[in-house]
Amino acid sequence: MIKQGILAVLLAGVACNGLAAGLGDIGAALDKASSVTKSAANTTQTATATSASDMSGDLVGMAVSQLGLTETQAQGGLGSLFGLAKSNLSGDEFGQIASAVPNMDTLLAAVPALTGGESSSGGLGGLAGSVASLAGGSDLMKQFSALGISPDMIKPLAELAMQFLGQSGQSGGTDLSGLLLKGLGGLLG
Repeated sequence: MIKQGILAVLLAGVACNGLAAGLGDIGAALDKASSVTKSAANTTQTATATSASDMSGDLVGMAVSQLGLTETQAQGGLGSLFGLAKSNLSGDEFGQIASAVPNMDTLLAAVPALTGGESSSGGLGGLAGSVASLAGGSDLMKQFSALGISPDMIKPLAELAMQFLGQSGQSGGTDLSGLLLKGLGGLLG
C-alpha cells in the first residue's frame, strides 16, 4: 500500500511536470502570436500612413478632399484647366508642367467632349462672365457644366493646381505655377 502511494505521488509529479512543460510551450506560443499580431498591426499602420501621404501628394486626391469633387469631376476639371493651359503655352512650357503632374495624359483624356450643339449660358455675371470672355473660357465652362461642376469652382480648382505646382518646385529654374497662370490666360485675375 505504501508502494502504491509512492507510485501515485511519483506519477502525479511526472504528470505535473509534463503539464507545466506543456503550459510553458503554450505560453511561448501565446507570446509568439502576440508578437506577430503587433507586427501586423504596425505594418497596417505604416501602410495606412503611406497611403494617406500618397493621397496628399496626388493632385486629384487633393481636389476630392479639399473641394468636395468626385474623382471623375476632379480629373475632368483639372484636365480642362490643363487643356486650356496647353492651348496657350508652347510645347516646351506645357511639357514642364506635364512632367510635374502625375498622370497628365489621364487628366487630359478625362475632359468631356463638347458637341457643336452646346451653347454657353447668356447673361453670365461675376466670375462665370469673366471666364466666358477669356479665350477658351466658354469651352472651359461647358466642360465644367458637363462634369456637373459649378463655374464657381473653376477658380478654386485652378488655385489648387497652382498650389500643387508651387509645391513641386521649379523645372530648370522656371516657376511652374507661374507657367500655369500664364497658360490660363488671366483666369485668376
